[in-house]
Amino acid sequence: AAAAAATAIPAPLPPSSQGKTSDSTRTYTLPASLPAAFIPTVASAAPAAGPLAPAAGPAAAAAATPVQPAPTPIAANSNPAPDLTVSTVLVPTTGPVFTSPRNICEARDGSLLVADCAAGAPSMRVWLGGERPTHPLPAACMAASAVLPLDTDLGESLLIICQSEGRVERIGSFPWRRMDLNGPWAAALVPPGCNVMLITEFTRGRVVWLDVRSGDSLGAFGEGILMHPRGIAVGPAGEIVVADRGTKLVHVFDRQRNPRRTLGECRLQGPHGLCLDAHGRVYVADYIASVVLVFDGASGTALASLNIAGSGGQPVGVLVTQLGRVIASVVNGKGGADTRGWLATLEPLASATGTVNKKVVDLAALPLPRNLTSIMLGNPFNLFEAHDGSVIVADNDRQGRVLRVWLDGLRTPQVLGTFATAAISLDVSATDLLIVCEPDGRVERRGGSITWTRTDFRRPWAAALADDDATVLVSDSQLACVFRLDLSTGATFGVIGQGILRYPFGVAVGAGGEILVADSHLLAARRVLVFNKSGTFLRALGQDRLNIPHGIYVDALGRVFVADSLAYAIVVLDGASGAVLATIKVDGRPRGVLVTQRGEIVTSVWNGQGHSWLVVVG
Repeated sequence: AAAAAATAIPAPLPPSSQGKTSDSTRTYTLPASLPAAFIPTVASAAPAAGPLAPAAGPAAAAAATPVQPAPTPIAANSNPAPDLTVSTVLVPTTGPVFTSPRNICEARDGSLLVADCAAGAPSMRVWLGGERPTHPLPAACMAASAVLPLDTDLGESLLIICQSEGRVERIGSFPWRRMDLNGPWAAALVPPGCNVMLITEFTRGRVVWLDVRSGDSLGAFGEGILMHPRGIAVGPAGEIVVADRGTKLVHVFDRQRNPRRTLGECRLQGPHGLCLDAHGRVYVADYIASVVLVFDGASGTALASLNIAGSGGQPVGVLVTQLGRVIASVVNGKGGADTRGWLATLEPLASATGTVNKKVVDLAALPLPRNLTSIMLGNPFNLFEAHDGSVIVADNDRQGRVLRVWLDGLRTPQVLGTFATAAISLDVSATDLLIVCEPDGRVERRGGSITWTRTDFRRPWAAALADDDATVLVSDSQLACVFRLDLSTGATFGVIGQGILRYPFGVAVGAGGEILVADSHLLAARRVLVFNKSGTFLRALGQDRLNIPHGIYVDALGRVFVADSLAYAIVVLDGASGAVLATIKVDGRPRGVLVTQRGEIVTSVWNGQGHSWLVVVG
């Protein structure tokens, strides 16, 4: 009796009768491996005993109220989270733009069901690969906060959660509807065959159990522990994981619904959507912090911080797909009629920390270059890829600007500053910038907590971050050298290439910290010089093969991409031997060049007649 009282839950909610099908003689077929805590009450003349049996009478009701131990938080500073914002970036996908997307769920065929909670907005079915067109889900899925596919022996059907209406509805086989929940936000199914779902009630601060087939209430838990629960998931061992916006924690309950531990103390600011992967790692969409945080589900160790602040939005829902992609639904946070949302994706995880490698360009199968003439530029020079995959374009025309552009075209370009020859983003929101301006002889850091300005250069042209992330390398074509600057103070503490370089333009950092410089003197030198990280000259690349090398970029394989302005081409060199691997002709004179994390080659071109644009290959 004592054991039964310890695992009992509060009395069930009254069942709804609005449009649901019910059968008082219904029985359940349960797999032998089903955890006992998930066995629902069987409807019969004699109430079934067990942890989900309703209490009878005041004494029984008192006995049924469990004494719930206080959660045990993970120590805030015991496992510091690594900052993985440089190597793990959520990139907006090309595809539909939503109004106010919420939770995401994956169907058996790999398509995504994206719930859109805006009034009158359709929820959508999306194929990320673009192999099929996106199409709206049935009208009942409008204004939904979650849409789940129900793959049971009863056939295809959908479960719909509508927070604004307090509606939970099943369409398809065995349809039913109930309208008596208060702020339902997300749902999770317990192990297959159990026919039980868990739904978070945001307003009442609890989790409700419903019968999947009939919609009948089986009980609730979490009162007094949860405040404003949002996302919910069930782990492979039956643990129930709930993201709670009110307590700013992730709460973990065992199979008997007892609180066991919390995750994210002093780390989470506004947890919303939540999901688990096959390794038990917990992914939390933090709306306020604009990150997806990844925790070890057992220890609470923070494994990764996947920042998407730079994409211009805030994450609401999150999902790890069958292929290992992390997908987040993102909204722009403007509210009202200006609210817009989209999906952001992180390519398959390469390790438990979420590190992802850039896609390697296949030089043997390059598509034709395409001109992005919708983004008109004056005299563009160097390019830099920001943390979220957007491209920072430095336009050196007197009427030009430093622009942040999104190659997928889903967002309007953002103006970051006035004309410059190079600009580097030092944070996820692209506010902390390093600016190089050739006409003014100016190099400055501005917009962040650290600012400084240098105006004693002659013709600074390009910049790159050294592999220590504390040093910036700046080329000066008139002083014919590359300066080492302290990124924190702007002070010079070294010079590279003096007496060797003739007219340096682009600068890049390769494997092992090697420093590569494009040297473009018309009469004496048209090559790429390679120095080791201490500044010692190693070798020259591209002699007798380059015309006027401007921007350069080194990829993960050590290949050197050179924007050859006079050749109207991007020339790809082997970083060791200098052999020409490919020549990619473009429509205009290329200045800057980079290879994005998606494997796209991007160059800024000038047509010599006052009009310029970006060219994308890939």
